[in-house]
Amino acid sequence: RRSRRVARRARMPPTPPEGSGVTSPASRERALNACSGLPLQEDTRAPHAPGGRPAYGEHDLGAPYTPPFPAAPRPTSKWLEKRVRNDGVSASGDSHGSSFRGANSSVAACGVGAPPRFDLSSSGAVPLVEFARTPGCQSPQYPFGFAPQHGDAGRKDPSLTGSQGVANAASSEDDPHLMRLPHKCFPRFVSEVFVSIAKIVAWQPLTVCSAALFLAVGLSCGLLRAEFKTEMVDLYVPQRGKMAQERLYLGNAFGALPKPGVFVAHRKDNGNIVSRESLRGLFDLHNRTVSVSVSVSAGTEDVTFHSVCARRYVPYVGHQICLVMSPLALWEYSKAQFDSDDRFCQRLTEAWEGELVDVGGAKLTEAEKAKPAGQRCMTGEAIQLRYLFDPNAPQPVLDAWEAELFASIDEHNDASEGRGDALRVSYWSQQLSTREAKALVKKDGPLPGASMAFILVFVCVVLGGFTCDPRRSRVALGSSCALTTALSMSAGLGLASTIGIPFAPVSPLVCYTLLGVCVDDMIIITDAFDQAAHPKRSISQQLQHGMAFAGTAITVTSVTTFFAMLTGAVMDLPTISLFCIPAAICVVMVNVLQITLFCGFLVIDARRRQRGLNDISPCALLPGAPAAPAEPVAKAQLSLEQVQAQQAQYKLGLFLRDTYGSWVTRPWVRGASLALFFSLVAAATLALPMLRTGLPVQDTLPDDSMAREWFTAIQTYWGGSALMDVSLVLRSVDLVDASRIAAVTRLLSDVKALDFVSHVSRNWLEDYQRWCRCVDCAPLAVDATGSRPEDLAPDTRALSRASLDRFLADGDTYPNCDGGV
Repeated sequence: RRSRRVARRARMPPTPPEGSGVTSPASRERALNACSGLPLQEDTRAPHAPGGRPAYGEHDLGAPYTPPFPAAPRPTSKWLEKRVRNDGVSASGDSHGSSFRGANSSVAACGVGAPPRFDLSSSGAVPLVEFARTPGCQSPQYPFGFAPQHGDAGRKDPSLTGSQGVANAASSEDDPHLMRLPHKCFPRFVSEVFVSIAKIVAWQPLTVCSAALFLAVGLSCGLLRAEFKTEMVDLYVPQRGKMAQERLYLGNAFGALPKPGVFVAHRKDNGNIVSRESLRGLFDLHNRTVSVSVSVSAGTEDVTFHSVCARRYVPYVGHQICLVMSPLALWEYSKAQFDSDDRFCQRLTEAWEGELVDVGGAKLTEAEKAKPAGQRCMTGEAIQLRYLFDPNAPQPVLDAWEAELFASIDEHNDASEGRGDALRVSYWSQQLSTREAKALVKKDGPLPGASMAFILVFVCVVLGGFTCDPRRSRVALGSSCALTTALSMSAGLGLASTIGIPFAPVSPLVCYTLLGVCVDDMIIITDAFDQAAHPKRSISQQLQHGMAFAGTAITVTSVTTFFAMLTGAVMDLPTISLFCIPAAICVVMVNVLQITLFCGFLVIDARRRQRGLNDISPCALLPGAPAAPAEPVAKAQLSLEQVQAQQAQYKLGLFLRDTYGSWVTRPWVRGASLALFFSLVAAATLALPMLRTGLPVQDTLPDDSMAREWFTAIQTYWGGSALMDVSLVLRSVDLVDASRIAAVTRLLSDVKALDFVSHVSRNWLEDYQRWCRCVDCAPLAVDATGSRPEDLAPDTRALSRASLDRFLADGDTYPNCDGGV
């Protein structure tokens, strides 16, 4: 009974409320035509009144009058087919819009069966899919959260109840000057802010673009104060831990540590390097290294090895010497002394057994192990020569000297080509890794350029569509993406440099993030601008309607990206934090330039298209182009055939809406999606403990780098381990007390006993004891009871401030003392 009553009510003529402005069926016909844009069915009934239609209120009770209704096309949406029939009645039997009494009942009904409305801008029709979603067909609660806010026509009539007031409010959509804004306070405030900005941009686009360019260029001047961090210890080592604090104290108290440069030499046939011929080749390599000289600039002295090496005063020789650590020190780096030594192999083996030298792949045969100590001869595969460079040497000077050294090494390797017993030499240093990383970035420079060119082509196609008409294309507008990305990057990095944030080698990679953000924002703004097109709206009003929603969208994404970058800024890894902080600032600059610079370009481009000017050269008017109109020309209504033809251009959107949308919302698909999601999460959780951390250093270097060969040799002959210098610093220790000296002696013995410690290369306490015994500077070291601690040698001397000052100031040589002082 209820269904029959509802159907009977739907066939009754609607009764318009007072003041609605609809007083006849002809008015209702005009309302339908304005809503659907389709021709009405021809009325073939006998005329009841002038005009061929019955007067208002006249109808035969036996044949009730049915208001004229447009010939609705067959819905292209499977979802809509289930709910709407061609007669405007749903599958359940309810007539959509029948409960909306008054003038707007037909308008509400036409929102169900009418085809989608289209944007009639010059770029082509963009469907505004509004199937059964007009506010007049919704409940009074406005489920989408928007309602007309401006003008009395867009407000709910308090004199009407229920759906009558909502239907009356729906008529406000026909007014292009009305704008729907969020009803919540904060979203509404944000939308009004962007509407105001859009109004200013559309009023003076050239002025806004000039101001945005001036701001970006001004902030980019901060790049003149840019500082760079390239030291690996400053980039890839945590800076807030205890180890970092100790390293900082060590640098402040004793100065910067020397920079190492390490050679690795091995025979090409992987033979025994502990042979006289191979060791002679190592002496030649050392002599070639210390004789490298290069001229940096005219009028200055040549840079030699002694100009860049780290030095230390040695009283035994009476002057400072360059610090070099290698097995060649057993013969004091003298090739003649080595040639005169008949026991060179036994001497080297004895030093290796005492952990004074390190030989890769060293081993003793069973026959050699049976020999007494001092008579054994070892075999080995590779030897390291370690040179220490002055940390205070100017970086350009050190780079120039190392470049000449590389040329010398290449010459040595080329000269030994074809000889199996010849030495193959590779080299690594900290500054070499930094230079090679920079060279890798420069070598891959064309790849970012190619990717940016591809993105620009993509943006131009998306914004302007596939068209060869230069009056409708948007190549110039799409090309502004590169300008916006470059300006936001330079301005963000300049601002970061101004506030004292240094650059890291990974800082330029922020361009990829900015390029993606710029493209997304441009597409969102342009799409909202096109969707807001209306025959009765000016370009300024169109931009305001578009930015009311697009401005909020791009700002929300920018804010989320900004805070995501700030989370990386708090990480205790400088290479990540130095990337995230400038990236966060650059994202903010992208948002600022998008709502000012790009919106200004968009207004200028819209005026150009309205006047029919060329895209590439807008100053030239093409033949046949229309003259610039004083006011926007109203577009003609599209026919059903035109609507269907333009719908074919959006097959992907229709597929996502009709096929994929209906399929993905099925219950079994939703359940399978959730099951797959939680399965992947569980699998990732189980695999997390097996995650390997760390990146091999050689993977950050070019394939033809000499340092890459060095890392391979270290992995082959030493199992991936290399010698590292460790400084043991004693603080707040009173070494005047003999028991304290005994404790330090025990500590050094325990450290030397560790498996990963090769030897103690230098101990100033031992140097002091030798010097003090030679010059008899102090009495024997005893504790408070007058007895010598058991951990001290019998001839250990006491330490006092006076004797220490004498030790540090004494530069004389005492060759007659034990071991030489």
